[in-house]
Amino acid sequence: MDDGVSASRTVYEDAEDATTNGWYRYNRGSIANIDGGANGSNRSIEISGYIENDVFSLTTGNGFDWNNTSEFFAEFSVAFDEPDSGVIYFQIGTNKGIKYLVYTGATIKHNDQRDIAYFDLDVVADAQWHTIQRDLKDDLATRWPNVQLEAVKGLFVYGSIKLDNIVLSEFE
Repeated sequence: MDDGVSASRTVYEDAEDATTNGWYRYNRGSIANIDGGANGSNRSIEISGYIENDVFSLTTGNGFDWNNTSEFFAEFSVAFDEPDSGVIYFQIGTNKGIKYLVYTGATIKHNDQRDIAYFDLDVVADAQWHTIQRDLKDDLATRWPNVQLEAVKGLFVYGSIKLDNIVLSEFE
């Protein structure tokens, strides 16, 4: 139904510019913009590193945190070559400080920690693209019912993973 209202939407990465601008590497590992993307797109981002210590963050084009205060519905495409090869962290600003919502295709079950909540993406490590949709506000409330989401600060990736079409929008 078209009610004449459009949701705001911010594309943080679609890889079509053939660069890795906006990505920051904290440790070792590598990042590349490669041919072949999700849902018929031409390009994607390939991150290669060790899950224990190789961290990458996606900033705005000018190197700053996202600090998105209105778009809390996340959508992204992901491909895992191996189980337990990579995880995606959304850094969330809340009325109780910084929290992390962590999405993984891992077969290892993680226990939530004080400021970190883990969610299984329920995807197979088959090197195929899977589009993930998450309501970050709902995920936050699932683990911390009395905490309010104020802003999506940014995204971090650990390990090895392929990503495409990273978007935040107002609602599903």
